[in-house]
Amino acid sequence: MEQKSIRVKIRFRSEDAGGRITPADLRAGIYRPHFRLDKGGYLGVVLINGSTALALPGTSASAGAVLIYPGVDYSALKTGVLFDVLEGARIVATGEAIS
Repeated sequence: MEQKSIRVKIRFRSEDAGGRITPADLRAGIYRPHFRLDKGGYLGVVLINGSTALALPGTSASAGAVLIYPGVDYSALKTGVLFDVLEGARIVATGEAIS
């Protein structure tokens, strides 16, 4: 079964603003945060094909967000939708679905 994906732009918070301490790998398919949409839904994704291999805290990058969980309704994640990027309960970035 082919997994669907959507392109996203992510703005990582700086370490001082509560963001990550280390860069996020946006190319290798190992970074698996959750997106939290305005409506409160949590969506698990894996980020691939990033515009940069490593996104440093305090920077922005685009990447493909693979919608990895079968049976989960990802329909709310459409172009223009804003979301928080969470690692556990911590917001480490904000983002927007761009295509």
